[in-house]
Amino acid sequence: MQSRIAGALLLASTTALVAVLAPASPARAQDPCRGAAIQSPAPAAVISGTVAILGAARIDDFNFYKVEWAPESRAPSWSAVSSTVAQPVDGGVLDRWNTTVLPDGTYRLKLTVVDQQSQEVCRRTVSGLKVANQSPPPSPEASASPEDPTDPTVIARAGRPAPGTGSPEPEDRDASTAAPEAPSEATTADDEAADDEASAAAPTDTPPVEIAPPPVPRSGGFLPSFGELAFCFGSTFLATLAVVLWLWRRRDEWTG
Repeated sequence: MQSRIAGALLLASTTALVAVLAPASPARAQDPCRGAAIQSPAPAAVISGTVAILGAARIDDFNFYKVEWAPESRAPSWSAVSSTVAQPVDGGVLDRWNTTVLPDGTYRLKLTVVDQQSQEVCRRTVSGLKVANQSPPPSPEASASPEDPTDPTVIARAGRPAPGTGSPEPEDRDASTAAPEAPSEATTADDEAADDEASAAAPTDTPPVEIAPPPVPRSGGFLPSFGELAFCFGSTFLATLAVVLWLWRRRDEWTG
């Protein structure tokens, strides 16, 4: 009699616990690689120089991870960015990629995370990365326009007489050499304005600004909430009470 009651109570308690905890298990197993991602550079980004690869590499049973690159036209031909990393990363710098040794073109990156059984359980790729280390050609606005030989400003710079003023008469050659006229205030202002425009149009090399992506949420284990625990114990108590009442009513039949 007592063994039957104990077995019924154990069965009721186990059923209640499984009913509460079982729904969370499939959700956790749906995406074991939720802690592996490449956040930067983004797909189709234009990069140059040494690029910081940002993201996360954290999974259960973590062993190490590696970052590789390949030309877009030869994706299976992967080359390591650097050595493997045995420390998990959660929302930080995964590696640094020196693109100055590569010809300009389109490339892709791949993140591979390996577990303790040496299984490559997670892979993340970013495609369409355009490496552009060569200096871009100057824009048409920055190119200087050809000077007009009849422009008074150009004539004043060269020290030639303006058209229509004529050349000095032969009899004036014996006269004392006159001091050159100082450029007028209008000519000086035009020269300064032209120099300011040329300085403003000159291209400047500004290093690209890297924007850190938002941190990747840390992947942790499953922990029931207070409400789930209360429901679990409540269900267990009710199931146990129902079994006890049922057994109490049938005790006469079993003992008789």
